[in-house]
Amino acid sequence: MLKVPKLLAIIRIKGTVKVPQEIAETLERLNLKKRNSMVIYYDDPSIIGMIKKAERYVAWGEVNDLEILVQTLKNVVELSETIRLLKRHYKNSE
Repeated sequence: MLKVPKLLAIIRIKGTVKVPQEIAETLERLNLKKRNSMVIYYDDPSIIGMIKKAERYVAWGEVNDLEILVQTLKNVVELSETIRLLKRHYKNSE
């Protein structure tokens, strides 16, 4: 049986105002540049350490259901495509 590695979903829940430099750098390393952005990482001690360092600025948890993760990613792609089309339409209508 194939062993699936544990995945962690990390969401940035606070913005960039008054973030200490050290924590801002940690959020940057996690690729969490904007509020409400989400990243997926393998469960790793170094990632856990960064999460704990930025714990006041992130929410996180283990991904238990890969189907929900896949559906979430599909929704993000669809939303991105819709935004791209709206921008193109708006630009062409000017």
